[in-house]
Amino acid sequence: MLSADAEMAECPRCARPRTRIVSPMNRPIVALVVLSLVPLLSGLSRVFDVSTGLLGLDGHERYSADPLPAVIHMLGATAFATLGALQFVPSLRQGNWHRWVGRGLAVGGVAAAVAGVWMTLTWPHRPSEGPSLDALRVVVASAIVTCIVASVVAIRRKDVPAHQAWMTRAYALWAGGGTQAFTLGPLMLEAAAPWRSEGLTTALYALGWLINLAVAEWSLRPTGARAEVVS
Repeated sequence: MLSADAEMAECPRCARPRTRIVSPMNRPIVALVVLSLVPLLSGLSRVFDVSTGLLGLDGHERYSADPLPAVIHMLGATAFATLGALQFVPSLRQGNWHRWVGRGLAVGGVAAAVAGVWMTLTWPHRPSEGPSLDALRVVVASAIVTCIVASVVAIRRKDVPAHQAWMTRAYALWAGGGTQAFTLGPLMLEAAAPWRSEGLTTALYALGWLINLAVAEWSLRPTGARAEVVS
């Protein structure tokens, strides 16, 4: 009877240690896709509203009065939130998919952020929204553009870790719509009407973005990318 060491020596598969990579780019992709479904469905529904004039999700005429920035913002944001999730798949990062889709998302992400600022500064407010939320949205849109530009500069310098970090932050901000569905959801209930206010609405929007940024920064910690050898 062979010893355990001898059996491993005769078995090439057994002789190789099993390696599990724990990387910020390997976080559960399914969770990101599910989270991105919220802004995706919301964006597509609003694009449908713009094309039909139903305005079912908004209740205001502002979409039909100024549809161009709305369509640019919705399509860019939903593309960034959904296709952006697939950019984290390790196998897709090795081929042309990542490069060409990434370029398109960079352009679309910047365009959508600019369109968002346009909407923020020119559209009338919805109930419980006001200048404080406008300021927050402008800050977030500016941060998204900054992250995307920084990621492009980093990859042109062949600095892949910096590129990944900046794009992770940009994705976290664009995916804020998914998290805000949970932070703002209770406020949309009829029973919550007495508590609705500009300040609370702004705080809950901010909470959604901050949660996503906190998770992104946690995933980018140096200890988040390491190889563990499992015996």
